[in-house]
Amino acid sequence: MSTENIAHEKRYRDWWAQYDAMFAPENRSPQQDEQLPLMDGYSIRSKAYIYDGDLHLCGSESELLDNEGKVRYAWRNLDTDGEFCSLFRHRNGKHYLIFRTELYGYSVLKVESGQEMHYVPACVHPEEGQKAEEVFIWTGADYDSGTDLLAVTGCIWACPYSTIVLDFSCPLQPQPPKHWLDLRHIVDPDDTRFDDIEFVRWESDSLVLRGCDTEDGRWKEVRVPVEQLQIELSQQC
Repeated sequence: MSTENIAHEKRYRDWWAQYDAMFAPENRSPQQDEQLPLMDGYSIRSKAYIYDGDLHLCGSESELLDNEGKVRYAWRNLDTDGEFCSLFRHRNGKHYLIFRTELYGYSVLKVESGQEMHYVPACVHPEEGQKAEEVFIWTGADYDSGTDLLAVTGCIWACPYSTIVLDFSCPLQPQPPKHWLDLRHIVDPDDTRFDDIEFVRWESDSLVLRGCDTEDGRWKEVRVPVEQLQIELSQQC
């Protein structure tokens, strides 16, 4: 699996540009617009678009607003299936926004400086003659300042939800899938106990998840010690 970052390659920019037509005024869907409050007075204002070209796509134009209503950053997303925006104050004291610009990969904005990082693995947009390969799709992210770990909820396309964990000590450094620890391998290694596995919260010494039991359909909490996460991640590097 090729996981090099193609977010800034010409072939990827050209692929992205072919869907610019999505954001034409006639494709606006204002009834699906959203306003999302974030921490420390920040918020997201999002405009929705529906596009019926060669692909049926639902996209968005979003703006990050500060506590005075000033636009600090704007971006477009080609696919709003499972779209999310998460804002955190990092251990280094700065705010970081995590979001997506399409179905795959992830992006990070350092709010105070405007620096941004976009990561899209090559395997989901292969060159001609190569076969596309799926990677974990991000639909939510929760940062723990005590450990510098990021818990991400999402799934492989058409599979049950799971949660991955990765190192977020250097937010603007792309983390490829080989550094994403899928917690299903820890809490359900035989893939028989749970259907969906979701993030609940970080605690001082553990990550709390909940899994939908395959036998009775009930949600049950599971704790994974932070020490175990750190050991498992160190072995993946």
